[in-house]
Amino acid sequence: MQMLLEEVPPIHLLNTGEPTHVRVGRLDLTLVSGDLTAGASWQVHPTLTSDHYATLTTLTAAPPIPPRPPPQWNIKRADWGKFQASLDEWWVTYEPPGDLHQQERDLTAALQRAADAAIPKCSPGRRHGPDWWFYNEDVREHNHRVNLHSKLYKRQPNPTNLRLLQDVVSRARQVSQRAREAKWLEWCASFNQHTSLGQLWRNVRTASGAAPPPTSRPPTPTPRGGEAHRRVHRERLQRPTSSSHTPPPQLRQHRVEAVREARGEPDVADHLFTRQELSSARKKGRDTAAGTDGVTYSMLAHAGPAGDAALLATLNASWLAGHLPPALCKTQRALDLITAKCEELGLKISAQKSRAMTIKAANPACQLRVQGIGLAWTDSYLYLGVWLDRRLSFTAQLDYLRERTQARLNVMRAMTRLNAGATFSVLRLYYVQAVRSLVDYCAPVLIALSPSQQERLEVLQNNAMRTMLGAPRWSSACVMQSETRLVPLATRLQCIMACRVARVFCRDVEGVAQRRLRLAMTQGIECLRGNTWLINTSPATHSLIHAGITGPWREVDVPAPTYYAPPPWGPPAAEFTATLLPACKAMCTIRELRQHALMAMAQVVERDSRVYFTDCSVDPDSGRTGAAFVTGGTEMSWRTSYNCSTLQTELVAIQHALKQALHRREATVVIHTDSWTGLQALQQPHPKDNVRLITTILGSLQSLGAQGRRVRLNWIPSHVGVRGNEAADVAAKRVASGPSVTMHVPPSLQQLKAQARRAAAHRAHQTHRELETRKRQAAWYAAATDYHPLDATQQQPRADGALLQRVRLGYCTREELQEDFEGQECDHCEKHTRRPLVHYLLSCPATAPLRPGPAPAAQPAGGGLLSGREGRVALMVRHTPRDVMLRVLRAAPPPR
Repeated sequence: MQMLLEEVPPIHLLNTGEPTHVRVGRLDLTLVSGDLTAGASWQVHPTLTSDHYATLTTLTAAPPIPPRPPPQWNIKRADWGKFQASLDEWWVTYEPPGDLHQQERDLTAALQRAADAAIPKCSPGRRHGPDWWFYNEDVREHNHRVNLHSKLYKRQPNPTNLRLLQDVVSRARQVSQRAREAKWLEWCASFNQHTSLGQLWRNVRTASGAAPPPTSRPPTPTPRGGEAHRRVHRERLQRPTSSSHTPPPQLRQHRVEAVREARGEPDVADHLFTRQELSSARKKGRDTAAGTDGVTYSMLAHAGPAGDAALLATLNASWLAGHLPPALCKTQRALDLITAKCEELGLKISAQKSRAMTIKAANPACQLRVQGIGLAWTDSYLYLGVWLDRRLSFTAQLDYLRERTQARLNVMRAMTRLNAGATFSVLRLYYVQAVRSLVDYCAPVLIALSPSQQERLEVLQNNAMRTMLGAPRWSSACVMQSETRLVPLATRLQCIMACRVARVFCRDVEGVAQRRLRLAMTQGIECLRGNTWLINTSPATHSLIHAGITGPWREVDVPAPTYYAPPPWGPPAAEFTATLLPACKAMCTIRELRQHALMAMAQVVERDSRVYFTDCSVDPDSGRTGAAFVTGGTEMSWRTSYNCSTLQTELVAIQHALKQALHRREATVVIHTDSWTGLQALQQPHPKDNVRLITTILGSLQSLGAQGRRVRLNWIPSHVGVRGNEAADVAAKRVASGPSVTMHVPPSLQQLKAQARRAAAHRAHQTHRELETRKRQAAWYAAATDYHPLDATQQQPRADGALLQRVRLGYCTREELQEDFEGQECDHCEKHTRRPLVHYLLSCPATAPLRPGPAPAAQPAGGGLLSGREGRVALMVRHTPRDVMLRVLRAAPPPR
């Protein structure tokens, strides 16, 4: 083959003669062109893929030199008189064609010819800045922050923004200095005795700010027309109007009809553009970067009478043709593609169900069209169960959500009837599954609600909690949240969004959403430019996840590079077996478990086998974790990251056992593990969590299978006296107590979600603790319950639950809400009292069984809000047995 290729000089063969197929009779050739032969290498990879060996080809090639931009017109040296004369000469003999696009191209070409005749061209200048030689992503990010804070200080020049700008500039300089030093170190490490003096000087000049060496200039591309008149048209369309800044009106029907009739009447704006409008629409001030056609605002300003007439004719022709603005043009092109594809597939789009909406902008006069039918503009639309509105205020969605939840709360109230018999546990589960799930579904839009709208949203949960507890409307919301173990809906929305962000970082491929979220997570709120969604989502993710996770957690959890997804009909990567037990593990004795484990181990082990025992150690108090495996006389262990789950550490042990087995030659590899969940995770066809860790193990299994070796994974019960399992357990516990982590395991998605839920519950609990010094009912609840909810396992009728929760919540009676309240009579002893609940529990003869001994003298901490009698009553409620309290409350109900 090499001799045959000698007749084709541009082609070279890289194969070295080493076989690339199992049967040696097949050829896998690697051919490269002659310019890539220098420095190229070729080798066979030891891993077998199907019946062909994998080959590695390394090519050494210089990065392509980017083309230099075309030269630009030097506006400072323009001869505007000559420029206008050229346009006058063209306009005298020009006849506008019938095609609008051709008219645009003719105008752009005339402006370019006039510019070539009257304006000299200059080089585009230095392409790179002085820091181009050490510029990296970190430097770019910090420079971007400097620009953002500079703009912020220009808009709001105050001492706070000035200090913030100074800190950001100082930080950016430090990052640039580190990057420059790292580049210098990289250069110096590449120098040797053979480095030429010229190369050294080039590096010094580069570090001094010199531009990179010049490259050959590519041919100037032919400029495309169509941007000259759109520049002025864009300025006119973007002028602020009063209608674009006012909120959408909510008028009565007769007023809506009056406005519709007025819109049909002729108006001054219905006429063609005039020279005065063209003059006012021109940009004032210095030029900005030109478009692809190279035409600048200065050229349009000095076009003269002929240029103005040509530009005005093109604008009016475009207006008469009803062309859309640029943003709507892109939308229309996308709709045209959808229409064409639907017609190709024989599908029909329902124009009656389709609407168009502009976001935070006025509705244009023209319409978008689908399959020849115009789409009506709308201010709000129900999309996938969520009401979207033009201003993205989501007020319509909040009203829609209240309507739907109210209907389900009515069902919940019906469940509290005597014939339904729903207990507190049933009502709470119904609320979580049927009512709160509606809020959870639309959490991505509700996170952007204003504080006043969030207060309206909390009313939904407050009504549900009153139904669950049988509490009146004047009971405190924070106390009901503690009793029902529910967090505020605002905190719940933040928890859901933190979980969504974690999912985007862990699972989704790199895209726009991931890049914008990463940028928002590293910036401050003041840099998000009024984006309410990012302003609310970023702090929520920081406070609920980032604060409780050590180490990086925003890494993408992608499959390992050594793993390839097998076809559904392919054989399993390994044999999974389990020890058969006569009954469940809890019902078997240790002797029975050990006997069955030894019998199962004897069945899977063959003569030429390598046996591994894996185990892990997880300390829930300190968070220390470790993994280990034992084989023969070899023992290996790793100290894994803090707070790793048991599944992760077990998988780490299996991963390293297989990694060691790859370097051995036994025909059969047997791994005994006591992790049943680990074996189940390895049998998933498409893992959803711990993807990198699981696919790394599956990749090792595929490599062992490609070598013709057999792998068996066997489950055995733990801590039953199996020698290898006990040795692995001791090794894992020993390494878990080590001082430093030797293997980093990123947190799984489920761990991130659990951390967000724990942080949300902790935040709600801290808020309730802070209210103890400001709200009497919160102080009562803290003293009476110590934040220990009722035991949900003890099922009781709803009436009994309402009685218990009445004395636990400690809310006042209806009469106490009146301004002229001076006391009321007890229903049981007819004694007049100003504290009905305190009298009922502490002095009323009907509740004497609650006071068998002397009352406790200690007063719980209430921040001074509870009197001595109230403190003693709260302690009595806390320490009274549940059955005794219920017996008294049934006989003599408390005042409500």
